[in-house]
Amino acid sequence: MNYSAFKLRFTAPVHFGQDSARSLELTKPYFCADTLFSALCHTALLTEGDQAVEYLCSAAAKGALLLSDGMPWHEGEAQEEDQLYLPRPFLNPVHRAEVLPSERKKLKKIKYIPANAYGAYLSSLAGGPYLDCTQFSQDFGMQHEVTKASVPENGDAVPYFVGLFTFEPNCGIYFLMGWEEDELRDRVGTWLELLGMTGVGGKISSGYGTFCVYDTIELDVGFDCGTEWLVQALNAEDAPTHITLSSCLPADSELDEAMAEASYQLLRKGGFIHDPRGDGQPVKKQTQCVFQAGSVFSRRFRGELSIVGTTRGHPVYRYNRPLWLGVKL
Repeated sequence: MNYSAFKLRFTAPVHFGQDSARSLELTKPYFCADTLFSALCHTALLTEGDQAVEYLCSAAAKGALLLSDGMPWHEGEAQEEDQLYLPRPFLNPVHRAEVLPSERKKLKKIKYIPANAYGAYLSSLAGGPYLDCTQFSQDFGMQHEVTKASVPENGDAVPYFVGLFTFEPNCGIYFLMGWEEDELRDRVGTWLELLGMTGVGGKISSGYGTFCVYDTIELDVGFDCGTEWLVQALNAEDAPTHITLSSCLPADSELDEAMAEASYQLLRKGGFIHDPRGDGQPVKKQTQCVFQAGSVFSRRFRGELSIVGTTRGHPVYRYNRPLWLGVKL
């Protein structure tokens, strides 16, 4: 498996909704792998037709394509000094360090660890030297809210609120892609460039979620301590512990084995099916609870493309495959 990192710089605020009754009012500063996969499928469909979507789904189904969730990156003084962040794993330390209550509150808010400090952080959880995580910046942008108005036929305008996140000029989102064939990597790169013009996430009809591909890193070898560690962990299939970088769900036949000694948090997934070529009403997708990125397992599983509905007589899939980091605690 080859790995690439695609760094995105957003040119507009983003709306990555949470699956709750207040999904429109709330947002988060990242997208999940299934959101990206669905957006790529829509772009492939509109530009190349059904065969392109079948090609993309077939590659994902057989494991020739792997996607991570979107994760933050922070610009350095030089492009090669940009900092990549990884989700903080759901692990409890062997020994709890004595810290002030104010510091403990700060620690709870840390969601991401820089790749160049990830090994040291895992070591501290396993009983090694304490690593002060409050030193790692989490200020990737600002969450805010805008007021919109819905105007029904023969009725008065009804205001509603949309939660948005605007990245700092020196920050953005990157994601990792595992791929087996050069053709697949090139076609996904093309669709990603086109997707940037229309946007990813929610409310793209209002101009939100647009981006440019700032840089692409081929992770065959590392060029600094962060990418060197990342390349080693991505290829460590025989490691004793595995951290998922994407929201994922085992197939039914894998679930019992996957749950053994697992440490995880669950994420509720719902949403609606929108046919990009039609004007019909959106159809509700099947709701699932999936493992959140940062969940930890003692053994790997393949996951699956879950069928969550149909449109025009064709199945609609949710991407539930993991992309793994292999680590030693």
